[in-house]
Parts: sequence; structure tokens; C-alpha cells
Amino acid sequence: MTAVVMIFLVFVAGVAQSTIPGLAPAGHARAPLLLGVVLYYALLRGQGSALLAALLAGMFQDGLSLVPFGYSSFCFFVVVLVVVLFREAVFQESVVTTAFFGGVSAVMVGIGLHILLWKEGLVHPGAARIAVRMAGDAVLGMISTPLVVAIAIRVDRLVGNVMPRKEDVSGDFRYV
Repeated sequence: MTAVVMIFLVFVAGVAQSTIPGLAPAGHARAPLLLGVVLYYALLRGQGSALLAALLAGMFQDGLSLVPFGYSSFCFFVVVLVVVLFREAVFQESVVTTAFFGGVSAVMVGIGLHILLWKEGLVHPGAARIAVRMAGDAVLGMISTPLVVAIAIRVDRLVGNVMPRKEDVSGDFRYV
């Protein structure tokens, strides 16, 4: 059931990410919903699941954009490896933690994609434009990642992949 939930989350996040328009003042940055799914698996599930989510989300993101296949997956892999290194040192289900990792990871992915595309000669952005875009990515990552993680936790608990903690059994949904 874990694979079914992962595919569902990647599909829904990918469709939502591609249909929600980007913010013009923020360099047309879009909410990194697929990155939120990857961060959910990196923070709260196993490393193998996180790497699979990175592959699926990256291929979905590249398939819906003009980015060559594999670029987003590579950037998502790097994010997973960094997050897995630090996840034992943080409160994994904290909204602040997911917001922090969402903002930082969105900037990491954005810079990584810009470097990869620049090396191929596919983009020629100026420093000011990149700075505005990265600021937009950071803000949208900080806002969208806690929402995506909360939804993913809820879906995983709904299908029985993850059991609620003892204090959550009362019926109240708490995103700690």
C-alpha cells in the first residue's frame, strides 16, 4: 500500500503544482509541492522510500516541464541525502522543521536546476533574477511543505501505512 500512496501523492502534487500559476513578483516561482512529497518521505519514512519518491517526483516534474529528464530527480536525490543526514537531530513532525527544510530544499533544488541548465546552455538568467526566484522558492517552500506533509501523514494514516501515536488516538488530528 505504501507504493500506491506514494504514486497517488506524487500524481496529485504534480498535477496541482503544474496547474497552480507561479507568482509573477517572485520570478514566476511555483509552489514546490512535489518537493514536499519528497521531504515527507525523507523526514518521516525510510531512505529507500525517500529515494524512490525523489525518482518518481523528479521524473513527473521533468515530464511536465521543458527540463531534460533526470535533472530534477538528481536534485531531489541530493536533497534526500542531506535531509536523511539531519533528520535524527530534529523534531521530524514539527511544522517548523518541515517549513525550514521546505524553504532550504526549494532553494537547493532551484540553484541545482539553474546550474545544470546553465551548463547545458539552456538558460542565461541574471543574478538579480535568480535571487528573486530563489527568494520566491524559499517562501513558497516554507508555506507549501508543511501542508503537503500534513496531507501525506493523513493519507498514510487513513490507509493504515502509519499508525497514529498513542496521544493521537483520541481522534484529534495533530500535526505536531
